[in-house]
Amino acid sequence: MPRRKPLTDAQIRALPALPKGSKKPSPYPLGDGLFLQSEPVVGSTPCLRYIHRYQQKLPDGTTKQNELSLGTYGKGGGKLTKAQALQKVREFKEWRRGIGLHAHHQEWLRQNRSQPEVAGMTLKQVCDAWMASPSRQQKSVSTQQECRRHLENHVLAIIPPDLPIKNLEWDSGDGTGGRRLVQNVRDVIDGRKSHDMANRVIRTLGQVCDYAIDKGWMQRGQNPCTTSADDRAKHEPKGNPTLSSEQVPAFLTLLSDYADKDFDLVATALKAHLLLCTRPGALVAIKWSWIDETNSLITIPGTTPGLKRPSKQRHIDHLIPISDATQEILEVMKRVNGTQEHIFFSARGKKYEHITPSALNILLKSNLNYGGVLTPQGWRDVVQTLGQDILGYPWEVIDRQLGHLPHKKGVRGHYDNSELLDKRREFMDDWSNWCIKQGLRIP
Repeated sequence: MPRRKPLTDAQIRALPALPKGSKKPSPYPLGDGLFLQSEPVVGSTPCLRYIHRYQQKLPDGTTKQNELSLGTYGKGGGKLTKAQALQKVREFKEWRRGIGLHAHHQEWLRQNRSQPEVAGMTLKQVCDAWMASPSRQQKSVSTQQECRRHLENHVLAIIPPDLPIKNLEWDSGDGTGGRRLVQNVRDVIDGRKSHDMANRVIRTLGQVCDYAIDKGWMQRGQNPCTTSADDRAKHEPKGNPTLSSEQVPAFLTLLSDYADKDFDLVATALKAHLLLCTRPGALVAIKWSWIDETNSLITIPGTTPGLKRPSKQRHIDHLIPISDATQEILEVMKRVNGTQEHIFFSARGKKYEHITPSALNILLKSNLNYGGVLTPQGWRDVVQTLGQDILGYPWEVIDRQLGHLPHKKGVRGHYDNSELLDKRREFMDDWSNWCIKQGLRIP
């Protein structure tokens, strides 16, 4: 059997994720005794683990094959690139040549682990270890990316990455050393009038310090990250721009007049958004396979990023009853994108195979001149408010249709698995009819 060629980085990035329960394939060779093992995961991100196979010489003269696990493929957050993993293999081989072929990798790992503990963990090392921790890996990809931006673009850009984590303790130096460093981060961000960002960055750094305390790298009670009432007062929360009931007819008429000129994919998606009440990111990602025409129902998987489900609620799918008006939009889209995977497929897409979630907001701002007046997220305020005030539906029914899961929290969440689907069907029909009466023309 011919030997397989080492994989390139491009080939590694193209490897598919293995669903949970799948059988592991044979490891992929990377050269120099390094292999990449693809492992089953929950979600769509591949889990690729480096292993190095080597022969250990035993006292009786025989040999035994061992596997040294070197971490996972990727960049940052404790992960290793292919070049970094190959470098570690070379370092391990060099160490064995100095010790002897009887040397086992556990001793090498112990020696490598002891070095940062003797020298003291640096801020960068703690940040990377925290990002790679199991609790962080359970977070959504967007949350992980946001935390990484907080640390790399703000914290590590102001506080030296090689600063020993002990020097970040509240009482370090003259007694205010760590606190002063954290305050420097806040002052720089506050100087840009980004008060909310400052609070979020400090909260992220506080979690890193809590992790360091839990690991024994910082003393308990020495976390320098706090957010005072004064810090919170600098930020004035602003809700998404929304419309009153009196403003809705003019907006719906304007959108309908704009869409009547020529077929516009984004305008059609915006109409669907107004009727389906879901988040823009989830709407544009809808696939034809998610539609049950027999039961007039759209099922958006709970793992869809646009739903923004917390990690412990990603198993809960979002159901959307299809009203007659929505069905008309789907019929139009069948003629346009019926052969594609996504309803709102766009050939111009680069990051996505469908239109981008921001496309709806761009249409509102640039084409309809509703910038600062209404956003797609702000329309959900209209649904919740007018659904109660005008249509008379309980907030619980509307909240379920918006994709919120307040009934899944606390003790009640362990028992309440209701969908209120019949009531939601009634609401979706009444909501669609109300929008049409106010000026929305379908298709």
